[in-house]
Amino acid sequence: MKFEELIETIKGKLYERISHPFLFSFTFFFFGVNWRFFYKLYLGDSIASIDSLLQTNPIEYCKPALYSLFYVLFIPLLSLFSEPYAELVKTGILKARNYMRKNWQEHDMKTIAEIEEKYIQEINGLKSTIGSERRNYFNISESLKDWYRKEHELSDDTILQFYKCFPDLMVGDIALDQNKEALRGAANSGWPILGVVVDKPGSEYAFVIEKGILKPSVLDIREKQNINKPGKYCLSDVNLSRLTLVPDKEGTYHVIGELMEDGTFLVSKESLSIPKKR
Repeated sequence: MKFEELIETIKGKLYERISHPFLFSFTFFFFGVNWRFFYKLYLGDSIASIDSLLQTNPIEYCKPALYSLFYVLFIPLLSLFSEPYAELVKTGILKARNYMRKNWQEHDMKTIAEIEEKYIQEINGLKSTIGSERRNYFNISESLKDWYRKEHELSDDTILQFYKCFPDLMVGDIALDQNKEALRGAANSGWPILGVVVDKPGSEYAFVIEKGILKPSVLDIREKQNINKPGKYCLSDVNLSRLTLVPDKEGTYHVIGELMEDGTFLVSKESLSIPKKR
């Protein structure tokens, strides 16, 4: 047998002995119980000193054996009983964690519900305020329209409206509708046409004639729009809220109205199709 093989064999035997539960525990407890004897050997005391120690503290074999037996037999039983206990503790911790998480979630949901309720109340309050303001605006606008109609002796078939408008909208402009507000714009803007702005009691409100007869005594549209030639006019594609004479060529035009010889402007807002000339 080679030396390397001998070393490996010794290592294997030692590992086998050490890995054996009883032998390992007995060795450990043997050195632990008889530590004084091994300590004397380590210090290199005389034989007389060691003999004196052995007379008072003889080497113990029974105690290490009993301790080893207890270790080998009862420690596995302790582990056997401790596993269910550990599982019980783990289950208890898990239940406690779930309970706390559930309480946190309920608290969070309650907080979210309170916030939602608060915002719902605020929104309802705003809706109520807006509704009240709309009713007030409607009542005021109706009163103003009645006053304006009587002041300028408008005919009954003239449709007059009172709109909130953008500040840059001027008297004489053609007003377009953007979310119920009057503004300036061109024909290609895509906004619906409201009519002719005949007056502005302030920077944010305007009277608009949507259909009917617009007399020069109410508003001289020739001066405001810089137009003189009688005929039908449509909204310009280039200049904002400006009128342009309907061209004498094929196409479909959204006519705003017709200028008469005496300066009266008939607001009609009608579609006009001109066929192709032969």
